[in-house]
Amino acid sequence: MDEGAHALCWAICVLVIVGSVAAPVGGQSTAEGITGIGLSGSGVISSTVSGNDSTYLWSDEPFNASVTFTDSPAARNYAVCIYWTAGDRERKLVENCPTRSLSNGTNETVAFTGVSPPSNATGEGQLRVELRSIGTSVEQLDERSLSVTAITKGGDADKDGLSNQKEVTKGLNLSDSDIDDDGLDDGDELQEGTDPQDPDTDGDGLSDRREVLSLDTDPTERDTDGDGLADGTEVKWGVDPTRAATPLLIGGVALAALAGVVGLALLYRRRPADSPETPTGADANGGGAGSDLSRNRGPQAPEPPVTESNGAGESATPAVGIESPEGEAGSPGAELLTDEDRVLALLEEHGGRMKQAAIVEATEWSKAKVSRLLSGLDEEGRIEKLSIGRENIISLAGHGPEAARSPHDE
Repeated sequence: MDEGAHALCWAICVLVIVGSVAAPVGGQSTAEGITGIGLSGSGVISSTVSGNDSTYLWSDEPFNASVTFTDSPAARNYAVCIYWTAGDRERKLVENCPTRSLSNGTNETVAFTGVSPPSNATGEGQLRVELRSIGTSVEQLDERSLSVTAITKGGDADKDGLSNQKEVTKGLNLSDSDIDDDGLDDGDELQEGTDPQDPDTDGDGLSDRREVLSLDTDPTERDTDGDGLADGTEVKWGVDPTRAATPLLIGGVALAALAGVVGLALLYRRRPADSPETPTGADANGGGAGSDLSRNRGPQAPEPPVTESNGAGESATPAVGIESPEGEAGSPGAELLTDEDRVLALLEEHGGRMKQAAIVEATEWSKAKVSRLLSGLDEEGRIEKLSIGRENIISLAGHGPEAARSPHDE
């Protein structure tokens, strides 16, 4: 071998030796301290419905925790402790911290079973795990924290009108009140029968919110009036999606337009060719003394009086003895009421107080629409709301029950 080949062999040998020394033996990990924290059991809520980085736990059910750690060269005997931290308060979840002895470079998993959150614990917190070395003295070697949120089954974590238990059962998101971002809370969507995870449940091109709150169409029916046209198509064409006469209206307009085109075509075809100049002595209509037309036409009927047209094919002059429906002043009819004014008018007609369910029945609006209108009027101070059991009593401002008034209103 030449000198270059010898040098190459020596370099390869050095790399092999260094690599074998540096590699861990027997699958041993080179990391030290806590390497993993896992939670399981009936007290842990599936991560698919939590919607954020926090792990959701039922406050009244136990859970299991597992902590994996690797030996440190500085210690051989270890203790693993688990704590619940919320704000500036911390509570130890397991009184006696489990202990383990490890040889150099090995790892161990400690299991905690039947662990329960602190009594009455709700809201966000931290699950803190601490690894200690034990011997002549106790020293903290490592710690890790896991974000957790404790909730009750009857609570409503995202304030969408659904209990936490119901959201978990239906696979909804516990931290988002409007999953599909269509403007309707998940609770309102279930009440209307729409899908909280689809902004357009019936696929008609209109959002569920617009159908419920603006158009008053059925958000679960693609064609509310059953006329064969999707609600979104009717809205795009500027017609009422709740009236089944739309196709007839469109057909009538089309026939009228066709008739107009045909009529114009016939008139054009019957237009006479250019005629010679009118003979001397003939009037403008060819009715002079020497005109054949004047001899053949006979007596002429008097021309009808000319009246101005109102643009609708009718005379603008009213019949004798019949007054205009709007009176001499021609004043317009009463202005249309807004939805809010209609609710206030209903309350006035019923003595200033009604049940919310009675308002829904009287207006024939959806429950969600009435609820939102009443919330807006309540915020403006125009009405008062009082919950009695499962019913809401709605009163005009100043007409509410004495028990519902603030002592400062005296």
